[in-house]
Amino acid sequence: MRDYKQMQEIKRLREQAEKEEAERAKAGESGEEAAPEREKDRYSHRKPGFKGWISYLFEYYRWPIVICLVILVGIVVGVSQIRDAANPDYALLYVGPPYLAKQLESTLADLSGVGDLPGDCNGDGEYKVRFRDVTVSIMTDAEGEKHTVDEGNDALGVYHTELTAGEAMLYFLEPSFYWDAKGSGVLQRIEDISEEYAAKSFDGYGVYLGDLDAYALDGLSRMPAETVVCLRRSPANEDLSYGREEDEWTYHRDLFLRLLGYDDGVADTVNAGSDADVTMLVVCESPVCRSVRRPVDEALSKLVSDGNGDGKRVGRMETILRSGSTAARELQAKEVRTELVTGDSMLWLLDEEAYTFAKERGLLAELPGELADRENAVDGLAVKLYTLDCFGKEGFCELHGSAYLCLRRDPAAEAEPYGRTSEAYERAKAVFLELAKEKK
Repeated sequence: MRDYKQMQEIKRLREQAEKEEAERAKAGESGEEAAPEREKDRYSHRKPGFKGWISYLFEYYRWPIVICLVILVGIVVGVSQIRDAANPDYALLYVGPPYLAKQLESTLADLSGVGDLPGDCNGDGEYKVRFRDVTVSIMTDAEGEKHTVDEGNDALGVYHTELTAGEAMLYFLEPSFYWDAKGSGVLQRIEDISEEYAAKSFDGYGVYLGDLDAYALDGLSRMPAETVVCLRRSPANEDLSYGREEDEWTYHRDLFLRLLGYDDGVADTVNAGSDADVTMLVVCESPVCRSVRRPVDEALSKLVSDGNGDGKRVGRMETILRSGSTAARELQAKEVRTELVTGDSMLWLLDEEAYTFAKERGLLAELPGELADRENAVDGLAVKLYTLDCFGKEGFCELHGSAYLCLRRDPAAEAEPYGRTSEAYERAKAVFLELAKEKK
């Protein structure tokens, strides 16, 4: 038999179980009725009509609504940007130092010459330019030599993607990237679209921007002078066009030819048509030596005296550029040697190869005593450009800093002067001494 304590414990446990069961039943009944009651309370205070619904939605659903609106605005803006970027009149690729393209757009519109709206080549009633800007750094070392810097090859990767699958068909490229594009076989040979402008190219495909009169136009003038302008070949000649169309290529071809043929009405050199009182021969591999001819001409004209009695002081720079294939360079080397021996220029700015030839042939005048004793004197015959004060001046600062500034010897000391005179030598010597002043 159970004792009294056991009976009391059983009774207590039974009462506790009944109590818990009652509480659970009460909680269940309360839950079933509470939800409808809360919903009833929510709607009970809503004002009737449209304003009531707005007030109700704002009170209970304002954050979901705000989030949905933000997402909707983002979608609309994205679609709008895609629409604006699609079907541009011109698609351009630029590789070089940091550049802002805003001024370039108006220049291209002025050059287009088609459509009721300037620049609207495709006739869609809008003028749109897609400008792909790939930025690389150009560093100049202590000797004035320029180097392209692309850390991690990030720019090269973007450039290759754009070159392969991008929509751009007119390119403005830093020289090393230009040679890469030409090696890829995607560029248009100029002679095949215009024999008239083929002579402007240094290799048949590209043209240095600084060699064009169009370089003076807004936007273009902000690019480096050695930037190479070139055109992608027609999509009809490619196995995969990546969406590029023949009629779009035609717009770019016409613009490219307008760039090549633009005439600013300004003569290429100072006092064009006048005989030069002094001529400086520049031999280099950088295309920039051609693009700085105007500021260098102006600088030389300020230094020279009027030797031919025409009332004008005219200095002029002539250039021989080494570039292209091995065969082309051999012809250029022959041209350089011929000019050094028989040409009328006696003031020279030479690269290593030309300087070595002139020194070995005994063509150079010895530096005056005060110059020969300077630390920057080379062999007692020349001075490096980067050590001179003129290297910081417009025009000269763009030339190769390692070039040799030197003077041809007096024609009176030569068996065959080839028409050169001692008077012309003295004028060249006076300019040489001014240019040879040390950097301050």
